[in-house]
Order: sequence, then structure tokens, then C-alpha cells
Amino acid sequence: MLKKIKEDLYNNRYVVIGLIAYLLFMELVFHELCPVKALFHKSCPGCGLTHALIYLITGRFQDAINANYSIFFWIILVILFFIDRYVKKLNKYIIPVFIAITFIVTFVRYILLFI
Repeated sequence: MLKKIKEDLYNNRYVVIGLIAYLLFMELVFHELCPVKALFHKSCPGCGLTHALIYLITGRFQDAINANYSIFFWIILVILFFIDRYVKKLNKYIIPVFIAITFIVTFVRYILLFI
């Protein structure tokens, strides 16, 4: 499993480097990681996910829910991807169905913010 993870990181090294460069650029130039917020000064559907993850890691579950409750679906989705890629292949329908559920929950949350 570790060998496969190292191989994936090596094969995607330019993507990882590009992502790090993007994050540094956005933070240094716009003082904002979200391009939608930086350019349009509006929240995007994913706004609050980073804060929610930090709150979850530090055990502040109510703050995580308040920041963006779709974080729970995103975490499950990442876990499913990890299991499917590195541990055991899952049923071919599980991940696509959960992607759809995660996107629906994320966008419904976003729409409800404006109602």
C-alpha cells in the first residue's frame, strides 16, 4: 500500500507542486484561497470546508457543522476513494453514487444559504 501511495505521489508530482504553488500565490496575492471569493467576493459551494475540517480535527463538531456540514460527506468520499485505490476495490457503483450524493448535499447547502 505505501509503495502504491509513493508511486502515485511521484507520478503526480507536477500536480502536487502546481497545487502548492497555486495555494501560495492565492494566499500571498489575494489573501484568499478560494478563487471565486477572491475574484467575485462571493462564497462558493465549498467555502467553509477547510475550516470545517480543522474544527473536526480539533474536536469542535458543532463548529464544523456550522462552517460547512457537507464536510462529513467529503470525508466519507475521500475514505471511499482511498479504500478503493489502496485497500480493496469496491463495487463500481458505490463511488459514483456517493459522488452524486456529496455534490447534491453541497449544492443544496449552498442554495439554502441564500434563502
